[in-house]
Amino acid sequence: MDEVESADLSLWGHALGVIDRWVRAKRILRASLVLFGSFLAGLAQFSLPLSDHWKLALGLAGSAMALFGGIVLLWLDDVDVKLLGEARSAVQRWKAAVIRREPVEAALKTEQALNVGFDQLIGVLGRSLSMQHASLDDRLKVFVSVGARQLIGPMNLGGEHIWTISIFRKVEIDGAFRMKRVASNWADREEEERDTRTWAYGKGWTGAAWQFGEERLNAPFVVEMDTATDQARARYDDDGQAEATDYDRFRSVASIPFRVGKERSIFGVVTATCSRVGAFDVTKGSPGLRNFETIRSFTLLAAALAAGN
Repeated sequence: MDEVESADLSLWGHALGVIDRWVRAKRILRASLVLFGSFLAGLAQFSLPLSDHWKLALGLAGSAMALFGGIVLLWLDDVDVKLLGEARSAVQRWKAAVIRREPVEAALKTEQALNVGFDQLIGVLGRSLSMQHASLDDRLKVFVSVGARQLIGPMNLGGEHIWTISIFRKVEIDGAFRMKRVASNWADREEEERDTRTWAYGKGWTGAAWQFGEERLNAPFVVEMDTATDQARARYDDDGQAEATDYDRFRSVASIPFRVGKERSIFGVVTATCSRVGAFDVTKGSPGLRNFETIRSFTLLAAALAAGN
């Protein structure tokens, strides 16, 4: 909530306080008029040395004054109660509107942060393309080392969560093509250095994304909201390379293949993971969908870098 909204709510609170005090004041005034009118009537009847005619007139005036004042103030009191209720209702509606707007504002701030991140990432892409005598892998390393840090925060994958962003490239190893991680940025840098697994066609999430990219026209990517479920594990052949901690560290995964230039075959795969369930949930309206689209945009930029090599 910004300072303007806080000031508005403070003003509403002050207005409610004024109305509350005014209602109480008029209740006191009503009681005073009733008592004063009754006093005059009683005084006229029992105390003043006046003629019976004046005593009757004064008594009737006092009674009428008490009655009229009571009726008028009762009516005004009822009006003020309604006014107070409307004011309180207005405050509640305002608070509800603020609460509804806060998620929208948070989403806008996230979108702005992502825009800033991608602006910086495009700058890194330009510098990487201008790196003379640098290999493609070296350029991709610079790109992902800077890019991942720009995007992890807005995607809310950091903090206590374990995240990874990796770029795999198709290379030939022992006479067969496999996806090899050539550039990456992981939250756990020791694990990043230790994990040297490569993936065959159709094996693991990265290999499956490679296969989907070659064979599918629709949804040529891998997205798993919770890799630890039996259904998710059954969908992929880990090629005997799964480690005991994989389904804790890599709980959510998005693997997106990419081509370079006019090549028909898949050139590489960008794989992002997070230890948080649903980090790449592609359900409409889910924050995970924004994260998936962010990784897909990152993949397109990586493809552009590879094409410019």
